[in-house]
Amino acid sequence: SSSDLLVERGLQASFQLAWEQLTAAEQELGLLLGELPPVAVPWEPLALGCPGSIPPEAWEEARLGLQQQHLLERRLPRLHQLHPLLHDLFAEAARCGAEPERGERQERLAAALGSWLAGVSDVMEASSRERSQGCLPLLEALALWPPERWHGAAAGLPWLALGRLRSGLGAYGPAREALEAGLRQALEVDTPEARPLVAGCLVALAGIAREQGQREAAERQCREALALLEPGGDGQGREGEDLARAEALNGLGLALHELGQPEAEATLREALELRRQRLGEGDLQVQVSRNNLARTLAAMGRHPEAKALYRQTLEALGEEPSEVSMAVQNNLAFLAMAEGKPQEALARLQEAVRISALAMGERHPRRGQLLKNLAIVAEQLGLLQKAEAHYQEALMVLQEAWGADDPRSQECRLTLEAFLAAQRPVSDASSP
Repeated sequence: SSSDLLVERGLQASFQLAWEQLTAAEQELGLLLGELPPVAVPWEPLALGCPGSIPPEAWEEARLGLQQQHLLERRLPRLHQLHPLLHDLFAEAARCGAEPERGERQERLAAALGSWLAGVSDVMEASSRERSQGCLPLLEALALWPPERWHGAAAGLPWLALGRLRSGLGAYGPAREALEAGLRQALEVDTPEARPLVAGCLVALAGIAREQGQREAAERQCREALALLEPGGDGQGREGEDLARAEALNGLGLALHELGQPEAEATLREALELRRQRLGEGDLQVQVSRNNLARTLAAMGRHPEAKALYRQTLEALGEEPSEVSMAVQNNLAFLAMAEGKPQEALARLQEAVRISALAMGERHPRRGQLLKNLAIVAEQLGLLQKAEAHYQEALMVLQEAWGADDPRSQECRLTLEAFLAAQRPVSDASSP
């Protein structure tokens, strides 16, 4: 903060001495970080931005070298940040470099960021929740980058990724704002390459609409997305468009399921098949599709088929807690209740609540909904003290997430009040 020119010159001279000691790979990695906003950055886009002239192992050694020299700080696993002063100095060094080299670096960085942002999922993993929160400042900064730093519709990618992450963290209002901004950005481009991005924003908005009980709006938005992604005359779609189409089909199938439409099964099967073809049996998105199809089959009374799909999903997911495994346990609990097995349902819901705390956090609204489900089953089993505690915690979580006036919070409050009223002793009419 000093205005002393000697201090400023001393810092620059010190940086110059340190710069001269860096390897070529370390210098290039530092320059790449200088092109980015001064916030924590995941390693994935930096790894994708490795120049072709530098071997990947040398690029990884460059990262370790910058860390050992205290030029790079690791905030969270695989999440790195330059000190703001160092960032300014690296950025200045990048600006002073040869224009062709800088142009090539910016183009490479934009392509790497585009690939990384396109893969940011709205399905939150337990191991990445804290990291995802750490990525939010970078996404917010990238969303404000000048559009010319990107290629065509890619300028809307950070908005889409930001909306998905905010939605996954339960911040539906800010998520909607980001997705609407990304939709506007993509629509301005109006090219075939922009269609998957437009569709992605529409499907993500449909997901929020479903969360808020607006099923008809969700169906409409997913059908709009699918209309943009129709395969060409040869019936073949590119991989990116196929995956976007699978996402739109999945969202449409969920909306149709909640609307009680028989078309839901065929739609979800098509989404599952597209994902299996493009991603392989073990991919997380394939497990999402399996779970959604199983839920629809269970609602149709086809319990053995649903259980088989749930079992395949849990086997593929393994022990790592995730939003998908949480959803499977919740759905299996509903299936157990339909089969007259409340004890099994209770155990399934307890496991779902445990997973939700790890995968989504203690205050996520979906955990509140699970607690309410758990309270209902506990009440039916006569576990009244536990039921009351679950109702109370569910109400607190939902009100914190959605507000006391939200219909979902009010429904939970009314359920709790009815439960408490039922527990009050009936007064004797002959008593004074």
